Parts: sequence; structure tokens; C-alpha cells
Amino acid sequence: MARTIIVDGYNLAFASNSIRPALLEERQKGRQLLIELLAGYKKAFGYDITVIFDGAEGKERKADRARGIKVFYSKPPQNADRVIKDKAAVLKKTKALTVVTSDRELAHHVKGRQVEVIGSGAFLEKMEREMTRRGADKEKPGRIDVKEWMEYFGFKEKEGK
Repeated sequence: MARTIIVDGYNLAFASNSIRPALLEERQKGRQLLIELLAGYKKAFGYDITVIFDGAEGKERKADRARGIKVFYSKPPQNADRVIKDKAAVLKKTKALTVVTSDRELAHHVKGRQVEVIGSGAFLEKMEREMTRRGADKEKPGRIDVKEWMEYFGFKEKEGK
């Protein structure tokens, strides 16, 4: 069963020391930084990731997809917690599901429905640890880069490779 992660968007963004200042300066910029971070994690591990934010400046917005991340905004007066609860109730039936939030009431609600919950700070640490272990946070040279550098230093690639 594929792992699906539902993220309480602003909760995770405010838990990040690098995203929080951008979010406070300009919400869209902060949201974009969070999506970029999650997109790197998705690329490295293949998880299905959905981020849910409280309504986009009071307007209903349909689901977006940014760099493979599904992005939803709650429809005011509904908040992101309600959307997360509803999505978790549907998705847990068919997928291994994790909800990322530090909101106690939300965490208690989804845990009671046999959904894994991880706090925002713990999730950030886990992502960093897993990305570092995998080396996904470092750019790797492509085959063409290696070939160019080998030629530059006078090494020839063996025939048949």
C-alpha cells in the first residue's frame, strides 16, 4: 500500500525556522517554499503528498497541483482541520495514511480513526534525516557532467559504456 501524507500546511510552515519568516512576510512566498520542500521529499521517496491550507485570503480555491504536490485551500468559514479530517476519513480506507500536524485536537481526532500522526517539528526532522541519509539534498552529477569532466582531465571513457 502506498504511503499518503496529508500536511496541515500552515502548521508545518510555522514549525520551520526557514519558512516561517517568509510566510510572515508574504503568505504566497511561504506557501511556495513549503511546497518546494515537500516536492523534494516526494521526488526522493515517491510519497503521495497533499497540503491543505486555511482558505486562500478568504476565497475558495479549487485544488492545485504544484511540483507533484496536491494543494487544497479550505472554503471559509471551514478551516483546514475540517478538510483534513474529511480527507483522512476517505483516504484511510484505501491507503497507508500519515497526517502531519501539531494541532492536538486534530491529531487526537485522526489518531482515533487509526491514522498515523506525526508532529510538524518531528516531521521536519525526519525529512531532513531521511534526505541527508539518502543524499537527496545534494545535487548529483549526471552522466554527461561526469563524461565532460573526465575528458577535461584527460581520461577517456572505455569502449562499450
